[in-house]
Amino acid sequence: AWASGTSLPTPMTRYSFPGFGTQDAGAIVGGYDTSGSPATPSQTNLYDGTTWTNSGAAAFQSSESAASGIQTAAFNAGGYGPGSYVATSQTFDGSTWTAQGSMVDGGRGLHDMAGGTQTAGAVCGSHDAGNTSHETFDGSSWTAATDMNVAHGGGGGAGTQTALLIMAGGYPNTATIATTEEWDGSTWTAGGVLGTARSRTAGGPTGGSYNNGWLGGGNTNPPTTTVVTETYDGTSWTEAGAMATARIRYGSFGTNTAAVVAGG
Repeated sequence: AWASGTSLPTPMTRYSFPGFGTQDAGAIVGGYDTSGSPATPSQTNLYDGTTWTNSGAAAFQSSESAASGIQTAAFNAGGYGPGSYVATSQTFDGSTWTAQGSMVDGGRGLHDMAGGTQTAGAVCGSHDAGNTSHETFDGSSWTAATDMNVAHGGGGGAGTQTALLIMAGGYPNTATIATTEEWDGSTWTAGGVLGTARSRTAGGPTGGSYNNGWLGGGNTNPPTTTVVTETYDGTSWTEAGAMATARIRYGSFGTNTAAVVAGG
């Protein structure tokens, strides 16, 4: 079941940011902050299961980006701005962000469709309708990989570079999707179908096995915000406890038995 956690540091009315790590050692970076200036902050916040603390500023500012890894070794890529979509990436050591190479397929909003580790990561999709892009990361540079079979704009990601799960999506189209896809390092195949089609959602775990994956919240079709959470066992999805607060475009980290969601 979901339970209330500690609020983000104030002032922080924040959304469209990625998370990475575990329930007791997680982090979020960037996003869009409607309560402060700049509107797209470079702020990083760490979570220890109880308390949020501020950490090192990101090497670039963005919202709608993707991230994966653990609290002390993660990567972050893409997103919006401010002013334009960016292709840049950066790595995090638990306190400091370091700029790395740019993505091959150019600047785009990734909506946290990512998986893997700091030195063996992957990102997929885009904010654009019809984008099936897939790239891998080695800790410094990016390589184009086999495109997905289905465009998953505004979906979620889980897993590793060679065992990756991309879930749901459909943004910015009017029809959300319940489709999931699994990547085994060479081929994309259809995964289990979600019970609730949705976009502008998030889940996990990034950097870990997708056999304990989860997805929560998001926009359904018609575009209403849902509290539905589903968990994945590597084959099928099962509806789990409802979120206390319906939300979209939030940050998340952790597994299907120990997760955190924030903002949105």
